[in-house]
Amino acid sequence: TIRRLRPGSTPSCTGRWSGEVARLAGIDLPMAPTVGLTALTAPTAARLGAVFHTDQIALRPDGAGRIMLHHGDIDDQVTLDTPVEPTPAVVAELLRRAAAVLPGLAGARIEATRIAPRAIPGDGYTVIGPAPGAPGLYLIASHSAITMAALFGRLATREILDGQVDERLATFRPERLARAAEGVAS
Repeated sequence: TIRRLRPGSTPSCTGRWSGEVARLAGIDLPMAPTVGLTALTAPTAARLGAVFHTDQIALRPDGAGRIMLHHGDIDDQVTLDTPVEPTPAVVAELLRRAAAVLPGLAGARIEATRIAPRAIPGDGYTVIGPAPGAPGLYLIASHSAITMAALFGRLATREILDGQVDERLATFRPERLARAAEGVAS
């Protein structure tokens, strides 16, 4: 069962740095960050009202007529050292794939390209809940936070402030990965 955290407990939503922050509290939280590339179109007439995934492309609306483009096999073609200016050649392939499913993107201009490590816990699944052995610390680490942030925030708030344990989070508790770090004082 989850122990109730007192108001004033500290949620850690530190993304790819979650392992380092947990280590400061004496917890070993294995992370497996991966490099990812996203490209953002300039405002376009093409409209997308929801996240859209196929085997070739992932798209999501980004506001003001912009659409974010991504696919895992493109990630494999870049490193953290890949320059984003000029725009990497692989971005043209993302745009081609995007236009194949959303024709309004044909001829769209890429406004920005980002390459960054993603926050992925060691087993690839979200971590959310009280840190074992570190009273008052509540960990949240997830690559899914881009789509699940609102729900994670509501559930974590209920657990932290009201002690309302949500069983939907049972398989995502830090205990499955986190353990006391060797040689780190708690």
